[in-house]
Amino acid sequence: MTTSVRPLAIAAPPNARRFAAERTVPLLYLSPLGALAHGSGVLLRTARRFFIATAAHLLDRPIALDRIALPGRRPSARPRPIGAASLIAPADARIDVALIELHDTATIARLQRDWRFLPIDGLAAAPAHGRFFLAGYPFEYARHARGADAGLFVLDTWRVDVPQNAAQPVDPAADLFFACGDLGSSLDGRGIVTPALEGASGAGVWLLESDSLRLVAVQCAFRPSQYFRATGWAAVLAALRERDGELANELHAPGVDGVSGP
Repeated sequence: MTTSVRPLAIAAPPNARRFAAERTVPLLYLSPLGALAHGSGVLLRTARRFFIATAAHLLDRPIALDRIALPGRRPSARPRPIGAASLIAPADARIDVALIELHDTATIARLQRDWRFLPIDGLAAAPAHGRFFLAGYPFEYARHARGADAGLFVLDTWRVDVPQNAAQPVDPAADLFFACGDLGSSLDGRGIVTPALEGASGAGVWLLESDSLRLVAVQCAFRPSQYFRATGWAAVLAALRERDGELANELHAPGVDGVSGP
């Protein structure tokens, strides 16, 4: 099936950009040199549990989760470590998404005050055609910004066929490819030349529908001016069901199983 069809109108409206910004966080790593930019993540919740979804490869080398930190929304806010947390990752390393489960009540309360958690029924499978956008924190752009909102980069996009130069293996059930155009925008809609997407690993890919906004994938790799690669939620949820029994029960709730296919 050919997916390389650009929609006639793809610009993410202001309310959609704001919705994504409230649920997308820059991940920092507390090193001896200070807080270093590490990647992007999306805040998710079930009925009783709270997570940061991100790219698994950001955590595949020895990294202490208690050294992961999040900035505040305000420019003057200091980064704070996430505190007690655990990692839930698919056994299949080809599924490049992991969940950091938050256990620190103070961190959860701070995030609920300053940001928003996406309910897990806000996930969906990506259709072959649709209006999509990526929202994350590329290092090249975010490092010049003051405050998390100012560092958010938004890239309107559409799905494309598997590129010939895509790194192998490609799993058609998990790997999605999207156009990487030369012009994106800031949270306030100002046009920005698309930077290198290092730092956007873990960023969410959102589907714009007529009356809703759904998270369909997590970005994990890119080729400048060509495409970016993302892992679709359908494959992520199927893999996570095998790793966490309680989470599996939550994923069987009404509206969640619908993510299992386009």
